[in-house]
Amino acid sequence: MLEYPRETWGHTEHGGETSRHAFCFGEYFAPEKLGFAALRVMNETRLAASDTWQPLRRANMDIITLLLKGRLLQRYADGSEACLEAGQVQYLCAGRGVEYAQRAQADAHFWQFWIQPDQVNAAPHSSQMQLPVADTGWTDLSPDGLRQDVQLHWAQLAQGQTLNTPLQSNRRYWLQVLQGEVEVCGKRLEGGDALAWQDEACLLEIRHLGKQEAKLLLLALPG
Repeated sequence: MLEYPRETWGHTEHGGETSRHAFCFGEYFAPEKLGFAALRVMNETRLAASDTWQPLRRANMDIITLLLKGRLLQRYADGSEACLEAGQVQYLCAGRGVEYAQRAQADAHFWQFWIQPDQVNAAPHSSQMQLPVADTGWTDLSPDGLRQDVQLHWAQLAQGQTLNTPLQSNRRYWLQVLQGEVEVCGKRLEGGDALAWQDEACLLEIRHLGKQEAKLLLLALPG
């Protein structure tokens, strides 16, 4: 089991944007932090509301954005627009390239992670869905169209709840605590902490701690 406590993550600030990075991203460079399996980016970002659009270009990455708070507006080079509301997740398969501008209409708090696809220069496409609110265990968030053998699972835990999930040795796993406090395999984790497993078969035991609802993301990546 590998540990990625939040205090070891990179940190960048640009105007109204503050981000933390598990791996190298933008101005943050650490040669020992180039990704984990097909996971290349894991960022937590807070973006202040503004009328200023941020121009972005992405290519050959599958980009998933989970918006926990606020409202994000996106304007694409082809003239189309998208709006991401709190409690939604967006899947952007950038393929051969996507250009767009983004701004926060209300102070935004979101997580974004990039998956390296198993093919390049494919046609780009995107979709959105509502995050489930039920606290019944893991919910599969894997959409049709991702260009990698990855499974995305989302969970919300209330006070006293537990989850027991078997991990397989032919997969690599990344557990991201998005919000709240939990105990995972005897370790206490807070929002922003992460754990990873490779070539391990074990039972993942998660127990909710504290009073705030815990929100978790589990990625099952190709071995």
